[in-house]
Amino acid sequence: MKEITLYRAGKKLRRYGANDNLQPIFGKAAIVDDSDLDRIVAAGPWLLDSHRRADGVISERVIKYVVLNGKTYQLLMSRFILGIDPLERVSILFNNDNGLDLRQSNLTAVPGGCHIETKKRGSSRYRGVSFCRNAHRWHARITVNKKQISLGYFTLEADAARAYNVAALKVYGNNKRALNNV
Repeated sequence: MKEITLYRAGKKLRRYGANDNLQPIFGKAAIVDDSDLDRIVAAGPWLLDSHRRADGVISERVIKYVVLNGKTYQLLMSRFILGIDPLERVSILFNNDNGLDLRQSNLTAVPGGCHIETKKRGSSRYRGVSFCRNAHRWHARITVNKKQISLGYFTLEADAARAYNVAALKVYGNNKRALNNV
């Protein structure tokens, strides 16, 4: 396990791919496996990118700007480590929810469009569960490839959450962030 120094980039790098004006960020480093270290260092400087997720949590990821077919794309270090093309529709999940922990044991690739649903304000305290007023029951559903799949209606909210967990295990694998605590 090794740490990689991350940099902060100015607008010039984001727009034109120029590598000048890179400032190292102290106190932040990406954790990678020893077997990936040489390849990552040879690829050049990597940048820290922070963004706010839909559930309000600030998430950090490690990126590099690459030019493909005359267009500039963000290449995530997680994709680079797993050997996934930047244009391929595949989502990367971090098993411990830390975007800077890029060890292969922490990365899970899932088909594109399979993003873990975030719990938003609603009638249920569980992810993928809502109360259906017409049926007077709890409705469980999961979204896969931008399509909602109904998992059924349940008398108890916890039963609906368990049904969501069964479907989430099939779609996302054993990712703790995808499962409800029932």
